[in-house]
Order: sequence, then structure tokens, then C-alpha cells
Amino acid sequence: MASPLLPDTQSYLCATYVGKGHEETVPGGVQCYIVGRSPHDGPCRGVVLLPDIRGFQGGRIRAVADFLARYTADIVLVPKLLAPPLDRGTQGDGVPEDFDDVDQQDRLHAWLRLLPWKECVDHKIHSLLVHLKALGASKIALVGCGVGGLLATLAAATNPTVSCLCLISPSLHLLELLLGGPSPEALAARVSSPVLLLSARDDSRTYWPGGTVTDTFRQRNLESRSEPFAEMRRGFVLHGELHNATVHRDVRQALELAVVFLKEHFRKPPKLRLTYFSIPGRAEMTRLTLIVGGVAFEDRRVTRGQWEEMKSRGDVTVQQLPMLEVDGHKLCQSKAIVRYAGRLTGLYPSDPFLGAEVDMVLDMLFDRLQLFTPTVSIENPLAAATSRQTVLKSDGFCRLTGFFEDRLCHSASGFLVGGRLTVADIALYADHSALCGGWLDGIDEKLLEPYPNLQRHRNFIASLPAIKVHYVKVQGDSLRAKFKPDPIVIGYWSIQGLGAGLRMMAMYAGAPIRVENFKLTEKPEEEGGGFSGKEWFTEKAAMKLRNPLSNLPFLIDGELVICQSNACYAYLGRKFGLWGDTPLEQILCEELLGELSDLKSLNSAFVYGQHDDVLGAAAQLLAKLTHKNGILPKIDATLRESTEKGGAGAFLLGTHASAPDFALWTILHQLQVMARVFDLPSPSSTFPHLDVFMRLFAAQPENSKYLDSPLHTQLPFNNKTACFGSAPDGATFHPGMPAPFDQLSG
Repeated sequence: MASPLLPDTQSYLCATYVGKGHEETVPGGVQCYIVGRSPHDGPCRGVVLLPDIRGFQGGRIRAVADFLARYTADIVLVPKLLAPPLDRGTQGDGVPEDFDDVDQQDRLHAWLRLLPWKECVDHKIHSLLVHLKALGASKIALVGCGVGGLLATLAAATNPTVSCLCLISPSLHLLELLLGGPSPEALAARVSSPVLLLSARDDSRTYWPGGTVTDTFRQRNLESRSEPFAEMRRGFVLHGELHNATVHRDVRQALELAVVFLKEHFRKPPKLRLTYFSIPGRAEMTRLTLIVGGVAFEDRRVTRGQWEEMKSRGDVTVQQLPMLEVDGHKLCQSKAIVRYAGRLTGLYPSDPFLGAEVDMVLDMLFDRLQLFTPTVSIENPLAAATSRQTVLKSDGFCRLTGFFEDRLCHSASGFLVGGRLTVADIALYADHSALCGGWLDGIDEKLLEPYPNLQRHRNFIASLPAIKVHYVKVQGDSLRAKFKPDPIVIGYWSIQGLGAGLRMMAMYAGAPIRVENFKLTEKPEEEGGGFSGKEWFTEKAAMKLRNPLSNLPFLIDGELVICQSNACYAYLGRKFGLWGDTPLEQILCEELLGELSDLKSLNSAFVYGQHDDVLGAAAQLLAKLTHKNGILPKIDATLRESTEKGGAGAFLLGTHASAPDFALWTILHQLQVMARVFDLPSPSSTFPHLDVFMRLFAAQPENSKYLDSPLHTQLPFNNKTACFGSAPDGATFHPGMPAPFDQLSG
């Protein structure tokens, strides 16, 4: 069925049609019919239309070229390939227009055997592809008719810049038939580009749907397909009698199928392959730009040996890496490559001035990196380290690094250029992460300590979801250890207590953390016995210089020091997206944390109180919590409401986790163990929604990391002075007992 998008097809099928293009000899000495021109801006698309045996003037070839130029491409080339001609050919190319290829098949085959096939492909068609690239074509398609389809297939097999092929009345069998060359299936197996086959009734069924050639093309590229014309004879598109309504219909449909196919593949994102060594080096900023932009690419990492082989084969443009191949076209120079990646992903500004600012940052980063270049060739490690330390103190390094620090200090958005992420931010992050990685002697992870804004920026970019997920996948890569966010420090006693929910929450979110656990140590009898918290109080005195409110638990995230349990929960909740999706949910988070703070206060009063009857005190606590006016009925009612609104009972907010879930689960787990130890009813036994919550929340896959860790399985609930849970699994600590849990940190 004819496409309504192409209303002018009829005019191109007129018997009196006159071509709109001109003849020209392009570089390489190939005479062509050319229609169209390269656009002043935007992508350029080119088509090489390879004619059948009647050459570049035969039949409707020029009308087809003009049609393709109108609807699919900016430039279409129809080359003069089939020379020397047979019987003077058609304008010196191919065979005469009135040549009877059926009755004179033997003459035709004899002439075809003498054609310089290799020159046609390796020189003439190659010259056309080079010419289109020079005109700016980033997408190139080959359309071949009859024998031109064979030439198109041979060219595509050796040239990765070909985006797609359209083969009209394919003749891949001629190479085997005339010259004893590869079979049609073997030729098809060499082509990775998508192929559209437009076959007639007298074409071999190998080119029809389900045929061996079609299936081979599809095995190489699933977007390949065959569209047969069961009522047409070979050559109908260029030579069929248009006064026949059926022929006219099918010619029009064939042309429109070709247009739709070419446009579809011209619109596709470019196929990218980035080649570099396994180190971050000068390619990491491009890798990350494409990853953040969501653009698929092949990340080819080569060894030194493979690099030498590539150079010897001439596979690289100017003997340099990194190299980015774009639909087979090769780009070198790291800054040019990352700018291209930035434009492709929208991470390079369209505004000329902002673009110039991004370029300024990239050039300054390159200048700074060049300061270290002379140190790379120093063979003595100690001398190399000393030389790099000298660079770090140099005016050039301090001036450039200070510029970045100052720029970020005055940035309201936290980005280097404008109000959004650009390749400048990614490049700065990649540079600093690589330099802090410890793989260059003399430069350690403390490089950015004098630059708080650069530290914050590096952590901010490292925490972007796409970058964070990417580096989670490259575990064990020591060269990229510092490409991850700095771990959040969670400080508390070497117990579960108020720190348990914070640890659980961070591990649920998959965040890197460092646990700082402070222990109570037994004091000798001569000092009065008991326990000392000196380890924490010494740290607290220093921490107060950063936050006068310092207390346990605390969080350290970059320069921030956050104290007080609920403030810590709120901070992590906002950071990890565990703080509700609406203002009402966020208010509920605050209300729930307030209730749970009250619950924890009641629990602390019991575990650290002096009791003549510990069992009685435990029973009294549980009775108070489970009373109809107690805290647990209120929490159970909240869970019931969230379930009625569509939740499964695993979360306080209904369908998604939030900070209060972790606070609730950890304190209620402690109360359940306490009830078991004292042989009392479980505090959740009379509250069905709480009971379901405890089971379902613990079963969340994201919680397994914490629940299987020593932080949960080996730490006691409470400190050594508690009447319950001062040793692991609810046991009681007694002076002189070993306390291996005190060593759990890091």
C-alpha cells in the first residue's frame, strides 16, 4: 500500500521525467550523477545508489536518485561503475538500454566476468564513501539494483560506515556463478548492517522471506527483512512498464518501502565504539558522559599488545588513543571526543558562551594534567613520587586547582558551568577521582583536603545515580576505587542500639559506609572498676570543633557532621529517597520518628535502669507499650491504614520504604528478643499488622546485606552496663567476658 507521507511519487514515475541533479567527477576520478547538497548545519545523510547493468543513465535510475534525495538523504550519488561498457553501453556505462539480457545471457556473463570487480569496490565505491564523509555525511546508505546490489554487499562487508543497505532485485549469486567466488549466503554473513531485500517473482527464493540469504542477513542483524513482489519481474523498479497499473503500483510501493527503511535507520542513534586502555586515563570522561546520557556504546579496552597490532594494521587515525568510532567514522583527541559525546547526550551547552566556558574548563584540565607528564618517564619510584609532590606544590597546579575551587564556591547550582550538569563537571570529577586513586606514587587520596568545594563536587558527581550504579558494577577495580562516593561514616557505640536503623538504612540504599564503633572498656579495680567511654569522649572533643552538638549517633558525609538520631534519619532519608514522595508522607515520617523516639526512651530507661526485679521491669515495659493507649497500638493502626490504601504491609508509608521503617524494625526486633529471653509474650503478637510488617520488611532483598552482616548478627543490642542485651543475642555481659564485638569497625 502506498504511503500517504509521499504524495509526489507519481511525478518521479512520469515517462518524461528530467533529472534535477548534475554530473560531476568526484575525488578519486569517479564520474557520478549527483543530486542534493550537504546542509549548512545539522547531520548530513548520504546515499550511494549503485545501478544495474544499464549503468548510471539507464532506465529510471536518476528519477529514483532524485526521489531518494527528496525524501531520505541530503546527497545521493549514482556512480559510473560498469566500464568498459558492452556495445558502448548507456552513455558509456554498462550495457545498452535495449540490450536483451535473456537472449544474450552468454554475452552478458562473459562481459561481467571481465569487469574489474575489485577496482569497483576497493577504489570507486570506497572513493564515494570517502567523498560523502568529506561532505559531512555521518550516515551513509547503499542502495543497489541487480548487479549493483552485489557491489553494495561487497562494499558493506568491508566498510563499517555503511548504516544500512537496500538491495533491489539482488544478484549476490553472480559472484559464485561467474567467478567461482563465495556463495550468496557467505557474502550475506559478512554484512552486519540491516538489509532490506526487494525481490521479484523470478528472483531466487533464497532472497524471499525464509530464504537462506534472507535468514543469513537476519542472523547478522535482526532488523533485516525481505519484501517480495510476486507479480513483478526482475528489474521492474527501474525498467517496468508504468502504463501497466499493477507495475505502477508495485514500483511506487517498492520506492516507498525503501524510503521508510532508509529514514528509519538514518534516524537511529549512531553506533559507537570507544577504544582505550583499561585505565581511566583520557577516556573515562567520555565513558561517563555516554553512560550518564544513556547512550549505548561498545567500551573496547585494549592491551598494549593489541594496541601495537592496531597500529601496524592502520586501524587508528593518527596513532593515538582514545578513539571513538561513530557508525564506523573515526574520531581521535580526547577533548574532541568528549565534546561530541556531550552534544550527543545534551551535556554540552547549546549556548555559545556556555559552550566556550566548558571548553575553557576542559583546556585547563588538560594543562594541569600536562604538569605531571614529565614525571611518568621517571623510572625510580621514589624520584617519581618526589617529582609529583613538587608538581602538587607548584604555582601552576595550585593556580588551576584554586580556580576550580573558587568557581564552585561561587556556584549557586553546584555545577561548574551554568545551572546544570555538563561534560565539564564529569571531566573534573574523572580527573580528581583518578588522581586520588593512589595509583601514581606521590599523589594520595588526601589530594583534595585543602579544597572543600572540590571534595563536595567529587562526591556529588560520584553520587549521581547513573555513575553510582556504573561503579557498583566494577567491583575489584583498584584503579577506580576513588570513582565511588566517599563512604558515609556512621558513628555509634559498638552495639546495635540507636545506630542499628541508620546502618540498616544505608546498606538498604547500597551506599558505601564506614562504621566507627566506640567501645566501653573495663576500668581496673584500682581505678574503681566499672566502664570507661574514653574512646568516644576523646573523639567527641575533636568533633565539637566541626559541630558543637556532637553526640552519638553521628553521620559524617563529606564536610557535614550530623548528630541526633532523628536528624540522622531525616538526612539519610532525603539523601536516599526514603523520606516520602509527598509533603503529607514527609510529615508522617517526622511524626513516626517522634513516636519511635519515645519508644526508644522507654526502652533505654528499662535496659539502663537499676531494677530489683528485672523480669518484672521487662513485663512492665511491654505492658506499657502494648496498652491500648501505648505506642505500639498507634503504630499498628498506621500500618493498618497504609494497608487499606493499597500497601502489602511491608512499609509504614504503604508501597515504599522510608526512614521510620528502619527505626521501627530495629527497636521492635530488640523488644521481640527481650520477650523471648524473659519468656514473655512477643510485643507484636496481639498486633497483626506489626507482626506482618516485621516479617515482610525483613524479607526485602535490600535488607539481606545488613541482616547477614556482623553488625546485626554479632553486635549486642545494648552497652555493657545494660540489664538486657549487653552481649550478643540478648545475653548479658559480665566483667571479664571476652568482647570480640568491640573490634567491629570499618
